[in-house]
Amino acid sequence: MQIKNTKSYLFSILLLISIQMVSQNILVLEKYNHKRNHKYTVDNRINLILNKQRVISGIITNIQDSSIVIDGLSHIRISDIKYVVRKRHGFYQMWNLFFKKIALGYFAITTINRTIRDERPIFNTTNMIVVGSAAIIGIIGKFLYVKKYRIDNTHWRLYSLISYDLSNKKK
Repeated sequence: MQIKNTKSYLFSILLLISIQMVSQNILVLEKYNHKRNHKYTVDNRINLILNKQRVISGIITNIQDSSIVIDGLSHIRISDIKYVVRKRHGFYQMWNLFFKKIALGYFAITTINRTIRDERPIFNTTNMIVVGSAAIIGIIGKFLYVKKYRIDNTHWRLYSLISYDLSNKKK
């Protein structure tokens, strides 16, 4: 008996989740002629660069047929979007954080060590070369960590998928 109740409970949860997903509007950033894509829904954070080099960043509050609403204030036409800026996760993020922390940690350790030993100068040039190199590698990782996808409809395209609720239409 308990197995039967568990199956029906699981079925009803899956049914409710699928109904919710069907009624959701989606903004799709898609690579042309590839399966590669990124999907945005309401309450997702998005960073955009418009045609006039205006940067808009915020949370999507509404996705319509030809426009999106960010933070409930900015109505942006999808055709006005020039770039979508995304942060890559994984290797580039780790590279960025790792080398910045290495530079900061090495600088702190060598400075404290030279201060305790009463060595002069406290900031040694060879130590600064190591710290500077690690910081530069970390900054390069930052540039690789943030990627701008150019919307030109030849490589990447942006469009919305809207589900219409037919039950609320007037007769």
